[in-house]
Amino acid sequence: MATKPNAALPKTRPRLRGEPDHQEPAESRQPIDIIRLASLCLTGLLIGVNDITYPPPPRAASLESFLVSSARTIFPFTVACILAAAFLDPIVRCARFPPSSILALASLLIAGAHASALTLPSSWSQTVPCAVLRHLLLGVGNTLSLTIATLSSSRTTTLGLLHGTAALGAVLRTAVAASTTADSRATMMIPGRKGQHLAVLVLGLATAASLLPSPRPDRHGAGECGRHPKGPMHGDTETQTHRTHTPQPAPPPPASRPEKPLHRETNAQYPPPASRITTLTALLALAHHGTLVALPAGLVSLSPSVGEQKHIVHVAAAAFWTGVAISRFFMMLPPRREQHIRAKQAVVSRAVLVAAGCFLLLLSCWLFLTWGMAGHTTAAAAAVVGFMLGPVYPWVVGVFKREMDEDEALSGVGIVVAFGYAGEMLALLTVQLVAHLGAPVVMYVVIAGLVGGMLVCWKALIEDEGGEAGAAPGVDV
Repeated sequence: MATKPNAALPKTRPRLRGEPDHQEPAESRQPIDIIRLASLCLTGLLIGVNDITYPPPPRAASLESFLVSSARTIFPFTVACILAAAFLDPIVRCARFPPSSILALASLLIAGAHASALTLPSSWSQTVPCAVLRHLLLGVGNTLSLTIATLSSSRTTTLGLLHGTAALGAVLRTAVAASTTADSRATMMIPGRKGQHLAVLVLGLATAASLLPSPRPDRHGAGECGRHPKGPMHGDTETQTHRTHTPQPAPPPPASRPEKPLHRETNAQYPPPASRITTLTALLALAHHGTLVALPAGLVSLSPSVGEQKHIVHVAAAAFWTGVAISRFFMMLPPRREQHIRAKQAVVSRAVLVAAGCFLLLLSCWLFLTWGMAGHTTAAAAAVVGFMLGPVYPWVVGVFKREMDEDEALSGVGIVVAFGYAGEMLALLTVQLVAHLGAPVVMYVVIAGLVGGMLVCWKALIEDEGGEAGAAPGVDV
């Protein structure tokens, strides 16, 4: 009789300080949903391949031709992205669709836009109304996919997977552009622009097919917008009944963070108000996306081999996005000890800030001293810079999602996505204008300003998220 309680002791040991509640490990130890991870990878790949805002050659024929082509492609695409992100909150709340259905609809919009380019006659497909309508559909599809998939990624590892595959899609897109520029007969085994439309069409249909037949769209975390917006918003009443073991009566933020220390100077609770977090994150997204677009073109503008090898622009962009993808995939490595990783995040974040600033300063000095780089050196420099800047945006989005209230997360992420696409368009216009004027030094000053603004916003977010001196910025891992 006395041995039974002792035998049960190893199974019911007391919870250590800082250890998650006994309900959380049961949820985190659920088997990996392969279909969900595959659909997340396909969504990220589709976003990266479909994004049309890659840097054009820095020495274009004329500024007028660039503006005319942009009026048919880049401007409608960006305007659709901004409008879709701005009205995403009321649309999703009124539609009451599960997130997997919204992602599937976005994939079908992208596939339909590319299918129209394949099926319509060339006399119709090349007209201004058809081109504008096609890129409007592409912008709406990209925004829906990026916003909902970002909100569906409940952990830093899945955020790294989503944005890493998006960067991988950008590598494929720029590699196709480079091969097309170098040799019109070699376009990734599929000749011509029709092959690119066909590839994106197949990818969009595959993404939609991986999302539609899911029997449990919101149980394991992605259908999973379910963590941030309320369940009834998505018509997710069944999943609410499955989660009866979670503390539903109390709101999640007070339950997970019962006490919030006061700031030493202002005696106000941290994190700061949602408006400040949203503003800082949106400005960082604008500067970050602008940097991702302008940096490859800025490096290439100082390369003496541009006149001899026109495709070096796309090669440098592909190398840059390769570095971004590799660094984002490193975010998928799960930490062994949550307390250990949280304690080091403040130190590591500040160390990365200092390292990025020093590296960019040395790179700037080297470029100004040598005044020119060979093609392979340009690609290597772009890859290194991309590797260092890659994790910034997913990391900040993870912090942003964790600190936002459930009701504010959808509109907040939509604002961040809209500012990101606006930064891409502004960077494209700036790059083309400066290249047309023939002033690469001005371009590099603009890039340095974008990087500096991004790092300032990042530092402010780290300090606000950390609160007091001993606290470390935590990210859901």
